[in-house]
Amino acid sequence: MGNRRLGRRRLKSVMQQNYSSTDEWGLIRPPMVPGLERGKRVIALGEQHGFGFEDAADLPADGTTTSTWVREDENSAAIALVGNDADFTDGCLKLTAGSSANDAVGFGAANGDLLSFTTGKQWWMETSIKLGDHDNCEFFFGVSEAAFGHGTLFATVAAGGSADKTGFRKGTHDDDTLGLVSSLNAAEVTADPSIEYDADNDVLTMGIHWDGAGTVNFYAANSATGTEAGAMTKVGSLSTYSDESVGPHLQVTSTGGSMVTLVNYIRVCWEI
Repeated sequence: MGNRRLGRRRLKSVMQQNYSSTDEWGLIRPPMVPGLERGKRVIALGEQHGFGFEDAADLPADGTTTSTWVREDENSAAIALVGNDADFTDGCLKLTAGSSANDAVGFGAANGDLLSFTTGKQWWMETSIKLGDHDNCEFFFGVSEAAFGHGTLFATVAAGGSADKTGFRKGTHDDDTLGLVSSLNAAEVTADPSIEYDADNDVLTMGIHWDGAGTVNFYAANSATGTEAGAMTKVGSLSTYSDESVGPHLQVTSTGGSMVTLVNYIRVCWEI
């Protein structure tokens, strides 16, 4: 009868999945569907996942523990649903910052200890966002030991005790450069993924993978509004990381002027 074992490419074909060597994130990303795989847990936020067909303003504010996800509510930050965006045609969440400098918007997990850098236990997280004023904001997407909320500005906070973090950051409001950062106490490593956010309302998609073997890998794609960002490629790796439990965060701060951020989705998956 011969050998009937299926290789990865053939298996993807049989499952009617498109295979592309340029989709480096797609090749290592598991299906982020809650309950699909017994050995993985998934939390996901977006109009296509939850808090989308009901009033988005019902999403609890940071500091509460009544919801899987919480939102940043500094200075009465507003939240709304948008179903007709030109890029996020499956819907998105609209966050409007307060009018003062460093007012923050964003989402995080109410359980700040969801993830850890444990050997043999992988995790993945991804998001797709648009920033309304690229010269007027800093942002961070990743994980942090510090609790989610405006008590910590994750894009600019200095490395130190109880402040471990790993993720993408835009650390200066009028600098288009995006960087990678990871820290353990006072030890911090950074990398330049050669990606910029240089125009208002560009689509930026980011993915982070802890491989369970000592390395955090980063993936990204970006494009001008009206153009599909496409497959994410690997843009860097770091091997310094926290020895504490961490929580997933997306936080955007502005210099003022009620800046708008659109969030298509945030998804987090981890092995148990």
